[in-house]
Amino acid sequence: MFRRSAIALLLLLPCSLRAANQSWMEVRTPHLVVTSDAGEKKVREVGLRFEQMRSVFGMLLQRTKVNIPVPTEIVAFATPGEMEKHAPSSRTRLAGGFFEAGEDKNFIGIDASSENPYAAVFHDYAHMLLDANYPRTQPWFDEGFAEYFSAAQLTNKEIAIGAAHEGYAQLLTSAQWMPLAELFKVPRGSKVYDENGDHRSLFYAESWAVAHYVFDKNKLQETAQYFNLVENQKMRPGEAIPKAFGMDAEALLKEVQNNYRTAAVVRIPTPEALNPDLFPLQKLPSVAAQARLADVHAHSPNHRTEAAGEFEAVLKADPNYVPALLGLGYLALQKKDFASAAKHFKDAITVNAKDARVLYYSAVLLSMRQDQREMHPSDPALMETYLVGATNLYSDFAAAWNLLAEARLQEQKPEPAIAAAANAVQLGPRNENYEKTLGEAYIAARQWDNASYVFSALKNSDNETVARDAEDTLREIETAKAGGKFVSAKKPSVQPPSPAASEEQPIDHGEPAKQVDEKPDTRPVKFIRATLAGVFCDGKSAVLQLALTAPAAKGAKSTRIRTMKMLVPDIQQVILINADTFSCDWRNQKVGLNYKEGPSPSTVAKAASYDGDVVSIEMH
Repeated sequence: MFRRSAIALLLLLPCSLRAANQSWMEVRTPHLVVTSDAGEKKVREVGLRFEQMRSVFGMLLQRTKVNIPVPTEIVAFATPGEMEKHAPSSRTRLAGGFFEAGEDKNFIGIDASSENPYAAVFHDYAHMLLDANYPRTQPWFDEGFAEYFSAAQLTNKEIAIGAAHEGYAQLLTSAQWMPLAELFKVPRGSKVYDENGDHRSLFYAESWAVAHYVFDKNKLQETAQYFNLVENQKMRPGEAIPKAFGMDAEALLKEVQNNYRTAAVVRIPTPEALNPDLFPLQKLPSVAAQARLADVHAHSPNHRTEAAGEFEAVLKADPNYVPALLGLGYLALQKKDFASAAKHFKDAITVNAKDARVLYYSAVLLSMRQDQREMHPSDPALMETYLVGATNLYSDFAAAWNLLAEARLQEQKPEPAIAAAANAVQLGPRNENYEKTLGEAYIAARQWDNASYVFSALKNSDNETVARDAEDTLREIETAKAGGKFVSAKKPSVQPPSPAASEEQPIDHGEPAKQVDEKPDTRPVKFIRATLAGVFCDGKSAVLQLALTAPAAKGAKSTRIRTMKMLVPDIQQVILINADTFSCDWRNQKVGLNYKEGPSPSTVAKAASYDGDVVSIEMH
């Protein structure tokens, strides 16, 4: 496969796409990517605004490092009409912006022609940052902080924090405030929290006022103490408030009201490092702009049919364009068309093996098995290889760290699984799935106290199923600690898809693993560079004959050549980089190999004559 010239790409691209995408630009800020057709000045301004708010978040919540565990892209549309075409629902269109969250990518869309397009999306931006950087709290704090955060007023020189949203002043002046013990007990999913009406408006306005007090009076530490009392020690709000804040609920409410009436807006200078003129900017080629917009559609269930056509149009212009190949693979995965997904991901890896999302979804595909018995023996190792690559390329990719932990648990490698799961939890401290994986890794390592700590936290979950399962696991842990039956880790949290029609069955990656008592394969994955002298194929498998040049011994006149034999258990399954298909005719080529040294503990005896099993082959 090869890339076409730029002229050929332009000629092949449909005229409508060329016209639509001639003016698209991209700015890369220190932590985000912004795409816009609203001009250079506007795209730089949008990038600065989101970076300003990220810095404010870190200051308010006392975080020196602010995680963004999901790659986040912002699209600033020049007209409201274009923004509406890409908004995921009619509800978000009314706000002048939208926020579409995903496991692999977040999209924020704004109408750049609006006088103030930011308030609509900064609320959700605040929730995104809270999820990645702050422990679980109660709805009043989350919503109060998001309202306090999103009311910020920004210029290039400063950020003004503390202003009220429109209507809050009148509402809080005229309405009877909720007692704090009542406000603090409002649960997610309740009518007060979810349904439009006076009570919901008062809940948000009063939560904003409490958050204003917390940050104006530097009460974040007391607030954290309050959450510890009610969440971990199960104390009622009326009892916890005096212990945490040093005053009863009625006195605290008066403090909040006095602060609301007298508080001034705080003005914070823009960090000197955030100079928008220094943000790298480039004009996007038509295929890049169209693929970027198609990706926005792909992450909205209402627009996936449109996205498929848009990605196909890009591939007609450039058959090797990785974002379009990845996009079609992503869409196929959502439809459980595993064969098509595998083809698109493999094509994408062949063109660019250093794309974190391509590697992540290649691993996700391997994890989606109807039956554990269909898991090929090499699947967990392949998953590990893909996911190590993904996390190396994007170290804050929380979902990839979590799936890496699950792959290592399947390989019965609990200690490395703990390390990966801990990274996922650090990047997503509110994600109960990540916590569960960490707890299962501790169980697999027989670290009962650590496992108890994790599942004790999950026992307090708002999700009844999660809480009930955590209680059951805690009882099992106590039995094991007392010398009872060993507690085995539960199945990985990535669940296989529901039974599908015959044309939707997972692709066959090899023969199902036999139901026999097999020894765990704990061999680490290693890497070497060598010359591939020849390949000897034997149906499904193959043997690689490698030549390695060893350093010359001291005083020797020439270097020494060492040979190795590496087994490829399944030539259809091995990961190929810079090659379309495995070839039995490869000769005298430089290669890089990921491999597992020595024979597999569960393989046939003749495999002992090989130096290792090949996981991936990179052609040079």
